[in-house]
Amino acid sequence: MNTSSERRQKLNKDIIPNLEFRPFIGGSFINLPSDNVMPVIDPYTGNVIITVPHSGEREANLAVEAARHAFDKGPWPNLHPRERANYMVKLANIIDKNIETIALVETLDTGRPFKGALGWEIPNASEVFRYYAGWADKITGCTLPDVAGVNIETYQEPVGVCAAIMPWNFPFAALAWKIAPALAAGCTVVVKASERAPLTTLLLATYVSEANFPAGVINIIAGTGDTAGNALVKNRDVDKISFTGSTSTAQQIIQNSLGHLPGWSLELGGKSANVILNDANLQDAAQNAIGAMFTMSGQDCGAGSRLLLERNIAKEFLSILIPLIKSRRLGDPMDDATEQGPLIDHNQFERVSEYVDEARKSGANILIGGSGTKDGPNFYHPTLITDIPQNARIVREEIFGPVATVHLFDGLDEAISIANDSCYSLGAAIWTTSAEKAQEFRRKIRTGTVWLNCYGWYDTVSPWGGRGLSGQGKELGKEGLSEFLTTKAVFRK
Repeated sequence: MNTSSERRQKLNKDIIPNLEFRPFIGGSFINLPSDNVMPVIDPYTGNVIITVPHSGEREANLAVEAARHAFDKGPWPNLHPRERANYMVKLANIIDKNIETIALVETLDTGRPFKGALGWEIPNASEVFRYYAGWADKITGCTLPDVAGVNIETYQEPVGVCAAIMPWNFPFAALAWKIAPALAAGCTVVVKASERAPLTTLLLATYVSEANFPAGVINIIAGTGDTAGNALVKNRDVDKISFTGSTSTAQQIIQNSLGHLPGWSLELGGKSANVILNDANLQDAAQNAIGAMFTMSGQDCGAGSRLLLERNIAKEFLSILIPLIKSRRLGDPMDDATEQGPLIDHNQFERVSEYVDEARKSGANILIGGSGTKDGPNFYHPTLITDIPQNARIVREEIFGPVATVHLFDGLDEAISIANDSCYSLGAAIWTTSAEKAQEFRRKIRTGTVWLNCYGWYDTVSPWGGRGLSGQGKELGKEGLSEFLTTKAVFRK
């Protein structure tokens, strides 16, 4: 099964009809009225793949109730940490066993190339479950110096019931990034799948059931943000909200949950600068800039959507970069030769088009791209834009498409100033052969992640997250675990 047509045939005939997509609440799949459904659209064709049950306020509240009961009265928080770890490892093993099925469904649902889903995203999810399983029995407090004969101890405890609100661009990996540390900490979770790409999130419920997690520990529903999502964030039994998505939605989540002030972990937008100095290896930098700008069709919060070039090498660099962009292969994401698939849906296509058209009308120079392609209804050419002011909307706001703006600078100080001139602060990169300049950039750039002579590297042990409009809190690493723990101080006489 190596051709795109064979993969699609297998999905349509053998996989999708046999998968379970009902809401998973309290350890069981539940039925909703047959007309209470929402369509799932194939980004490549624009056709409906399947309809799935549409959970609303009632289902969201039932899921929270199940998670609350599992946390307050169920065994999960009181299990020995190694027992929790065993469940998590078993789930990771089940994911590994079904890796090809999950990757195929993820590709169908999101339009990301199958090669990337199979090669990184799904294996990363099982790796994250195993990583946090290893942390489960290493959560400790401490003993502090006595005061007047009173002993002081601290304990690290689970925060409680967590609502995980999923994105649509990397849903299966993001699912693991959120719920694995929560489970290791001893929390219970309610997951809301994105209505734009819900399938692999819902599919996880089958594997949770197979792993025999105690009822209510993991609950999974699919619904829109204004119904199921809003009910979750307003529910006073939710102790923690973990959200990945747009900054504007995060602001709404905060506003709607102010009544009970849960904890928030917010992984939001980015406008990352990719800085090329005149002493850089331009060939390496150009090759990596392609991935930085256009991976997942630019639908990546860490995308290097601002390309900063030292003025005296800009012409040479662009002469290397533009042929690479022209040779980029767009097409069916099920095809292993495809490097760039479609945008998630036509609304996203229209959003990207609006940004580019506005820049064009303002006098910007479209070096390459700037329009849709004939590959399908949601394809957009890799696009590079120059001669655009720093205050332009396309420079200031996250586009979430295969579009990057080019900015020229003279010297490292100006590069850092331009890179920091953003409301977002997720990531940034620099390309230089000077260790001194790299370290100066690392010290002065205001981002959560810095890449030196590379771009887009992530690792399970390393925290990911930004500041400002890029969010708050961290995912991955030991910092990701801390997001789901609270410290209790105990004084004992």
